[in-house]
Amino acid sequence: MPDEPAHLAAGCLIAEFGKYDLYRVNPPFVKSVAGCIVSMQSPKYDWTEYNYHTVPRPEWLAGDDLFAANGRMFFWYLTTARWSLIPIWLIGLLIIRRWSAELGGPLAGSYATVLWAFSPDALAWSATLCADAPAASMGILCCWQFRNWLKQPTLQSAVLLGLAAGFCAITKTTLLILFPVFVVLVILHSPCRRMASAGHGIVAMVTGLLIVNCGYGFSGSCSRLDSLEFRSRVFCRVFGKPQPSTLIEQPASEVQQDRGRGGFCPPFVRLPLPRDFLLGMDEQQLDFEQQHRCYLWGKHRDHGVWYWYVAALAVKTPAALLVAALIALVRTVARLSRRGLANGPELPALTKHGQRILCESAILLFPALAILAFVSCHIGLTRHHRYVLPCYPFVFIWVAVELATLNSGVLRKAASLLVCWYVAGTVMLFPYVMSYFNEFAGGPSHGFEYLLDSGLDTGQDVHFLLRFLENHPEIEDLNLSLFGVSENSLTGLEWKHAPVDRRFANVGRLTNSGTSGPVSGWYAVSQTNLHSRTQELEYLNDFVPRYRIGYSIHIYYLSTEDVKGWQKKHPDDHELPQFNLISPQVCNVLSGAAPLVQTNHDQSSIRNGQW
Repeated sequence: MPDEPAHLAAGCLIAEFGKYDLYRVNPPFVKSVAGCIVSMQSPKYDWTEYNYHTVPRPEWLAGDDLFAANGRMFFWYLTTARWSLIPIWLIGLLIIRRWSAELGGPLAGSYATVLWAFSPDALAWSATLCADAPAASMGILCCWQFRNWLKQPTLQSAVLLGLAAGFCAITKTTLLILFPVFVVLVILHSPCRRMASAGHGIVAMVTGLLIVNCGYGFSGSCSRLDSLEFRSRVFCRVFGKPQPSTLIEQPASEVQQDRGRGGFCPPFVRLPLPRDFLLGMDEQQLDFEQQHRCYLWGKHRDHGVWYWYVAALAVKTPAALLVAALIALVRTVARLSRRGLANGPELPALTKHGQRILCESAILLFPALAILAFVSCHIGLTRHHRYVLPCYPFVFIWVAVELATLNSGVLRKAASLLVCWYVAGTVMLFPYVMSYFNEFAGGPSHGFEYLLDSGLDTGQDVHFLLRFLENHPEIEDLNLSLFGVSENSLTGLEWKHAPVDRRFANVGRLTNSGTSGPVSGWYAVSQTNLHSRTQELEYLNDFVPRYRIGYSIHIYYLSTEDVKGWQKKHPDDHELPQFNLISPQVCNVLSGAAPLVQTNHDQSSIRNGQW
């Protein structure tokens, strides 16, 4: 996927030079693990584009340079980097199984294990260098240690909680929302009111801060706030800096003079956090504050909507799990109302059984709801449903426990059928699980009607496309338009940019092609580009694809008669006007996809396995 070269380049920079400022919007834990594995294999490096003074986000160019410098070996480095994250996935699996088994017995442990191991989203994103799947494992580990501390509030459990919290913070900043949730749960948990929980909290906080600083190699720890250049509106207001709208135009000297004005924190304050941790959060907040377009349920929008992630979960979550979650919700409410509440005419009081159910359900559901609410509030960046992946382990445990403790034999059999349905849906789709859409949405064939981008297509099927072309030598003069695919992965393939629909190719539209279409020949087009906002390839929707590569790439063949027939149906279309092509760097920034550049390699090289 397009993010992985950038992640790997940032990890290699950490392993080789101990610098953490590349791709710092994500904490370094996952990148460091992957980079250490790759750096031991002595790859070739090219850091010419690594310069924050000329490029605001140089990780994309650095990733492409790393890809280009190593050629075919980059795929092997990427594979070993992905393997290095398997232990983190296993940690999450073990915690999910043990927690659910403690609550609902061995059957609940088995159910939860199956739900995590056969989750389409967990399988898809655990096989990448993105931090979302490791964040799910670290998040459930942290909440597990928090639960153990609630049960036995000892100094040892507080230290373990601090260790888990520190690893959460250096895995993904989204998990920071768990810490205020813990405070609320401590207040609501009655036994903790009579304990010296404040002392344990300090121990856990100090331990967590130590892990965070160790994760960054103590690089820039405890820096003065007036030495940091924040760009987001929130950080500028809190720490006192010019607004982002004037920051770009101001010289560095004026920015330094204006620093500290109007902020809540004095400029001389030193926070016990690494420099790049704060700056990474600032860059992430800046992304949230910007207006990003989104696509939801067949409609392109100029800005995000608060219900985007909920709607995405409705079509990406397996139907069997949705039914099971509904059963679990009904049963949880019923158990609390019937068994937990006394049947007195006065104010009802919770029994010990009801208190236990309430406490366990709160520890499981509050973090999941907090993560979902946190990402939903940031409507400036609603493109990747994987951001809610840390919610999944909590839901899996809750659903597994409720299904395993059903009293009726008929309901138990129904629960087993739901789990089998869940597994079958994933197995039948494998290995195209990244394009999964549930049965209620019509399956992955109708996925483009609901989501695009990483919800359906991130270039994950490009290798299947290359193998397909090896077996079909009759495909020549290929017109290509792939989303999220680097030119380096297409080395050895002879192709050209797909022509732009003459009806929509007006001046100012983002495009990679300078010719109008349709024209006769073969086409390989990603679903995301086929239904893009610019409608550059809208004419292909009038034709039926000859082949499908997975569920993200369509292969078309347009004969001369097909083109003439299409032109007769659209006689008033005008020719493509003259316009200036946008540079590849701008294409990468505006569209989020790596631009494709034509290569002149002979197609025989790909057939010989040299790609």
